[in-house]
Amino acid sequence: MSIYSVEPRNDTARCVRWYIDNGFSVIPLWLGGSKAPIVKEVRVYSWEEIARWFNRPNPCGIGILCGRRSNGLESLDFDSHKSPSVYPQWSEKIDPALLSRLVIIATPTGGRHIDYRSPTTTSSTALARAAKNADAKNAMPHATIELLSEGHYVVAFGSPLETHDTGKPYRLLQGDPSDPPLLTLDERAALHAAARALDLYHAEPQPKTKPIDRTKLKGRKLPGDIFNRQADWSDILESHGWTIARTKGDTTYWTRPDGTRGRTHATTGYAGVDKCRFFTDCPPHLDPNRSHDKFSVYAALNHDGDFKRAAKALKNKHLSSGG
Repeated sequence: MSIYSVEPRNDTARCVRWYIDNGFSVIPLWLGGSKAPIVKEVRVYSWEEIARWFNRPNPCGIGILCGRRSNGLESLDFDSHKSPSVYPQWSEKIDPALLSRLVIIATPTGGRHIDYRSPTTTSSTALARAAKNADAKNAMPHATIELLSEGHYVVAFGSPLETHDTGKPYRLLQGDPSDPPLLTLDERAALHAAARALDLYHAEPQPKTKPIDRTKLKGRKLPGDIFNRQADWSDILESHGWTIARTKGDTTYWTRPDGTRGRTHATTGYAGVDKCRFFTDCPPHLDPNRSHDKFSVYAALNHDGDFKRAAKALKNKHLSSGG
């Protein structure tokens, strides 16, 4: 006798319950290519709570939450659509015995999802990027290899064809997607090191700056303080290709420049705090594990993290505007 009060009625629904039975946290995704969550709250759902999205003639796409909510699931996302040579170069750097244990899924555009479980998970981030385009000025090069972990989800094998805008399937090339291997920290580090070795962006290291002694300011306002109070997140992020996915209360959810419309890669104003938290594609010079104020993000995106250069630019802009 089944322990479930709702039985799956089609292959997609059976696949969803299969994932849930094996410790994955599943969310329903919109069809048509957006791959955005249907549910307003991204959390762990029981099968009974989400069954209605899959037990229907046109079942939704299957999203699996990465990180602790799926028992340490992480996925390396290879953008082979824009950078077709990246996955072959990466796989050549991996020990064949380790490579053979991983779950490998081909995406509809020819990319790869490499799935495994880890005893330690971190924030999602870009491990490698394309080379910087001199004509693109301050635009961040697209990520060629991303770590999908905490704060992210992955489109699962078994999703309906209509989930992706190509109408093509996610194909299983190797392994059991319901039982990815649990890696050691050394094995995980080896996968990430091989990915970082293919980074062509080579961002400059963040310059070291001395802490500011505010007791010596004598009431003067620093450019960064003024900027934090007066600037708008839209002016900072949209000029670099970030777009608003949605807003809820004080929180604004952002999609990265090359991201799928509607997906969340950063938030601003969460819990009423006027800071930005990047879940993936965190700009260089910023710690992906913490939130950042407007001036820090502005400096990272426009001045390679150099606060002095950023402050000087803001001061000059203020003077030129007659302020």
